[in-house]
Amino acid sequence: MTACFGRARIVVPIAPLAFIMMIGGSALAKPATFCVNPGGTAGCFSKIQDAVDATGKSGSVINVAIGAYFDNVTIPKTKVTINADPDTAIFGNTTDPILTIAAGAKVTVNNLQFQDTFTASSCIESRGSLTMDNIEVFLCAGMRGAAIHQIGGKLTITNSAIIANEATENGGCLAMEGGKLSLQDVDFTNCFAHGDGGAIWLSNTKANITRDNDDTDPKVQIENNKASGSGGAIFTNGGKVSINAAVLTHNTAMGGDGGGIKTLSRLSITNSVIENNSALGDGGGILAQGHGPFKVTNSSFTGNVTNSDGGGIAADAAFSLLNDTFFGNTSNGNGGAISAQVSGKIGSLTIDGNTSAFGNGGGIAISSGPVEVANTILALNTAAGSGPDCAGNFASQDFNLIGNTSGCTISGQTGNNITGQDPNLGAPQHFDVRIVQEPNQGSPVLGQGGHCPKIDEVFHSRPKTRCDIGAFESP
Repeated sequence: MTACFGRARIVVPIAPLAFIMMIGGSALAKPATFCVNPGGTAGCFSKIQDAVDATGKSGSVINVAIGAYFDNVTIPKTKVTINADPDTAIFGNTTDPILTIAAGAKVTVNNLQFQDTFTASSCIESRGSLTMDNIEVFLCAGMRGAAIHQIGGKLTITNSAIIANEATENGGCLAMEGGKLSLQDVDFTNCFAHGDGGAIWLSNTKANITRDNDDTDPKVQIENNKASGSGGAIFTNGGKVSINAAVLTHNTAMGGDGGGIKTLSRLSITNSVIENNSALGDGGGILAQGHGPFKVTNSSFTGNVTNSDGGGIAADAAFSLLNDTFFGNTSNGNGGAISAQVSGKIGSLTIDGNTSAFGNGGGIAISSGPVEVANTILALNTAAGSGPDCAGNFASQDFNLIGNTSGCTISGQTGNNITGQDPNLGAPQHFDVRIVQEPNQGSPVLGQGGHCPKIDEVFHSRPKTRCDIGAFESP
């Protein structure tokens, strides 16, 4: 076989070659360009693997014409870029992965669909550096990481969708062990793990999950995924994970904790919404365990449900919550919105309309601490047991509105707290990916706050003093 455009013939005179050898190098061949089409016509290959096999150590660019390819591609330690026409699909022929990447390889894949029929392996298995843009991976089945299993190395995915995959163990869509992960504008939908991590399972991985910088759609959407164990959307253990501008919705931990996320990692979440997730165990939205820290900023928790503690968040790791809204979350245990079993800091939160159906603390239940609370609305929550708004002990840092203080013991700074009043908030409404509640005209929280952060949940500027209490600053 020959390349579509051929290889350039290199003629090197003796004197220049000697000069090259003097500086300790050798002439490097330019990467070749190959083409692939279904018929193998016009000097092109008919299989992607044949083009990969023709690649030298200097790597190649492989341009794949539109069509359906039945191939299992293995890329050794080399550099390869595969560019496909949109709507081009590759199907696996065997129970091996459709794409296997060796350690040390550097591979880029653009505009390619990977589709299997639930065979016994992940569709993509990589130990190298893999970058993918505008790809789709669906109907894959494997033990760990049904669509993609990355072991070490580096994985970068942008503008892509990973849909309807099923893992017999962990990571219904994606599993990664070690290495660095970057996801930007990637949707994970309808994946299922028989273990943990319905969509994503990470172990000792440094991960960044976000959207692009234009601050509009598209965004990271992790929706309708299920785990038989914990982490209906995401399960993380070790490493460091950052999530920004993500929507985690309608995910389920059917037999464990964390309907949206179970984390034993250093986890930070910003500008995101965690909504309508459910768990059999703790944390309808999120269960945070381990050494932490666990931080959530400028985010919303709505409609999450747990059969145990912490409808929105169950915090078993040191935590910090700032500029967040909790509305309509439900626990059958303690803490309709938040269950805190460790020390933490709460600032400028709106916690209302949450329910503890059979336990204590419709808003927040604190069993350990200290938990410091400042500039926060804690009202209009309900509990079957004690403490409709709060149960347990917390250290007030002042400027809070607490509707009903029965069931909780409040220490610390209380001189500017407001108690026994309705915060008079508007109905929940979407603002970008988040859900917020704006104080109505005449609300007692307007201009009565302190310890004011520079911005609110949706980036409105706040005054240095006498900001609004809660997550939202009225313009």
